[in-house]
Amino acid sequence: MTLELIPQAVAQDAGPFTFPGIVSEGAVRFESEDESYMLLVDYSENKVVIGQQTPHTDMLLTMIDDDWQSENHAALLAFTQFAMGPIAGAERASTTNLHSLSTSGTKQSQWSMNRYITRGDIAWNRYDTAFWASSLLQQNGPNWSQIAFFAYDGTTEFNIATFSSNGSEINTDNLDIDFRFASVNEANFLFLNAGEDNIVLGATTGFFAGATNEAMLRIYHDQAGDYKYPLAVEVDNSNAILYIASHGASAAYGAGWLGRHARGSAASPLNTEASDRLGFMLWGGYGSGTFGNHTGFQAFANETYSATGRGTRLEFVGTSDGSTSRVIRMIMYEGLQVGPTPTGGDKGIGTINVSADVYKNNTAYTNPDFVLEHHYRGKIEEFKNNPGASEYSGLLDLVKVDEFMKENLHLPGISRGPLGVFDRGDVTLMLLEQIFLYLIEHQKQLQEINPLLN
Repeated sequence: MTLELIPQAVAQDAGPFTFPGIVSEGAVRFESEDESYMLLVDYSENKVVIGQQTPHTDMLLTMIDDDWQSENHAALLAFTQFAMGPIAGAERASTTNLHSLSTSGTKQSQWSMNRYITRGDIAWNRYDTAFWASSLLQQNGPNWSQIAFFAYDGTTEFNIATFSSNGSEINTDNLDIDFRFASVNEANFLFLNAGEDNIVLGATTGFFAGATNEAMLRIYHDQAGDYKYPLAVEVDNSNAILYIASHGASAAYGAGWLGRHARGSAASPLNTEASDRLGFMLWGGYGSGTFGNHTGFQAFANETYSATGRGTRLEFVGTSDGSTSRVIRMIMYEGLQVGPTPTGGDKGIGTINVSADVYKNNTAYTNPDFVLEHHYRGKIEEFKNNPGASEYSGLLDLVKVDEFMKENLHLPGISRGPLGVFDRGDVTLMLLEQIFLYLIEHQKQLQEINPLLN
């Protein structure tokens, strides 16, 4: 079939063209050498069909090619746009192709977008100075489909992402390509740094200022007040546990929690100043419609940080029954301070300063008392379970005490070995009770001889 187009200068007043097709029952059909229905325009159905007679019931345009492989068709449909490229003598082209095939009962459809160039006598080479992208939709049977995105660097084609009914993958070929997801307020709401193997929320780098790449997951936000809790974990009907584990052969390895604080910003940190809170861990419950944080511990800078001084203290806090106020229970600095504000404060390395008293098993010390029981009752029964009761045999004669001290240079019952403060206190009380008994016996003897002296 031959179709002649009349030039516009001639045709502009000649009215609409009438194409020499076969008109039948409200339709126009165009034939080709191999296709009886190369083009069918069905006026009654308001549909256009290419390659067959019957249009698809839901489609305005239907294209069918049932022998595209034998005819060596590259695509069922192609849209190509040419433009002059940056290389002299080269043209760029963007091509969209649509394929459809049926083999052995397996159906497959494919849609792709490719970018090509022509350079001199080299035709249709992929553009080697920019990435090209293609997406593929396939269906092999009723239960499998996928969409794939590719990139081309001039030499190799890479799979950027694949989404299918069997699962999805991003960066399938393990490329050094970063992925960024933006939100309304955050340009880097989620940033995946493939080259550095880290994930960042709210930033583009996975490490903090002044350090190497130390974090696999980083949460960063520079707008104070927007997020009260950058990370929240909530669990219903189970324990909410943050599990941290470390594995390795080195004694230096361990599971820990590292907290750091600086004034300024992450990009430009400033020195931490005295009394700045470095970090905290607080726990609380729920009551009267609100949660409270009423027990835990927190770390403070004890001085402004410098290259030579970074004093730090740790405070343990709690809340008493009938109160909602959190108060200091203990402070660890150089020494240990027990109580809100013990007089004198920190007494130095290795010291303990308490604001009230020190108790052992509900008393300030374990009273020996078996000394007095043995002296006045002749045996130990009531206080037989007190430490030292089973070894106590009663008052020694002062002559024997004198001989013992001359030989050992310490009182009987006193050990030169290490003893705790409470054990030392018990021995001291035992000796004090014995001294009183010696004095009382001495007083009785004086009372007996005084009449004889007078």
